[in-house]
Amino acid sequence: MEQIEKKHSKLQWFFFVIVFPLLTAITIVLIVLIMLGVNVFDLKNEVVNKVPVLSAVFDSEGVSPEEDPFLLRADLQNKEAQLANLNKLIEQKDQQIEQFQVEIDQLNEQIQAEAISEEKRQADIKSLAKTYSEMDEKPAAAIIEQLEDYEAAEIMLEMKDDERAEVFNVMDPSKAAIITQIIKDGLFVSN
Repeated sequence: MEQIEKKHSKLQWFFFVIVFPLLTAITIVLIVLIMLGVNVFDLKNEVVNKVPVLSAVFDSEGVSPEEDPFLLRADLQNKEAQLANLNKLIEQKDQQIEQFQVEIDQLNEQIQAEAISEEKRQADIKSLAKTYSEMDEKPAAAIIEQLEDYEAAEIMLEMKDDERAEVFNVMDPSKAAIITQIIKDGLFVSN
């Protein structure tokens, strides 16, 4: 009776220590490979064809892949895994497109704000040019001389030629030369 129990115990030990862990490890490896999009059956065929002993044991010529439902199911699972990977990639690209669209919208808003700001600045310059044109030449020249050179050039450029000439006549010659040079170089274009 004790001998039967020992054999039974060794058989149990063999299954619990060797067979079940080996089957579990193989199952986990197959699941991971399938999730990574590897065609496990093509991989099996490559290995079987490279090893002569295995090619005799696993003769795959008996059944065509189109007729074997197991191979068809496996191929379908591989295609579904590839499709799932591609769908994830599409979702990621859609999210990137949405992020880029948000950035584009923000940049467009910023450009519009800057354009409005520039339009207001140009309107202010035209208003100042009109104001200085309506003033006497000496006080207008005295005020314009106190401005930054580029600001003075922008204002002078917006004035009519004859009004500009009158202001230049009473302005300090060195300041008038600097403003004339800025205007001549075309840094500011009249609207």
